[in-house]
Order: sequence, then C-alpha cells, then structure tokens
Amino acid sequence: MSPQWAHGEPDRRDEPTVSQAAVRANASAGAGSTATVSTTRRLTGAQILVEYLVAQGVPYAAGIPGHGCWNLTDVLLDYADRIRTIQVMHEQSAVHLADGYYRASGRPMLAFTSIGPGQMNTVVGMATAYADSRPCSW
Repeated sequence: MSPQWAHGEPDRRDEPTVSQAAVRANASAGAGSTATVSTTRRLTGAQILVEYLVAQGVPYAAGIPGHGCWNLTDVLLDYADRIRTIQVMHEQSAVHLADGYYRASGRPMLAFTSIGPGQMNTVVGMATAYADSRPCSW
C-alpha cells in the first residue's frame, strides 16, 4: 500500500510508469520475447518546483501551510535537508521576509501561502518588491 499525503491522496511519486514506446516494443516483439521495458520517473508539480529551487541554491522557504499548498509543504518536508522551511505567523511577513532576504544576500527565497485570503495578504509585500524593482514571482 502506498503512503498517504497529508490530504489523504496516495503518494505515487516513486511509482514507475511504462513509456508508450516500451509498450509498443513489447507488443511487436511477441509474447515470449525478452524485450526490456524502460521506466520514467514521475514527478508532481510541487516536486519539480522544489527540485528546481534546490538546484538554483534557494536555501529557505517561508509561508503558512494551508489547503492550497499541501502538496508543496509535503515535498518541502521531503527536502528538509536541502531547503529549510520557516513557518510565519502572517502571509504578508513571508513575502517581506523573502524580499528582505534577497536585499541582504542577493539570493532568492520562496514565499508560499494558501489560496483565497492568504493569497490576498501577500499583495502588499509583492507590491513593495515590484515598486523597488526587486525580483519577485507572481
């Protein structure tokens, strides 16, 4: 049985998938064939994002876990040895923290939040970074 994510869905990140080319090769080779089946690694969107951030040298992620970002926080736990997660008390402080970290170190930092009101609480920090011509992703 697969382990469960925090929100109850099965964790299928490490299950291999069979490529269509391998399926066609096996079908054309016949029933008693020893054709090899190649597997590819399946990644979630959150895994792709966190692996990219780690590869770019982003050392910290700040935010508040919520219903809009459970997948991201689950993956951040998996990568806790390479990217440290800081839980803040307000969404706006996560964005100000990321902005201030960039201004002081020249290195980016991830700020995350849940959807809805949590997302709206980041607007002031995003506007501050934008107005001061600091890099910030929407």
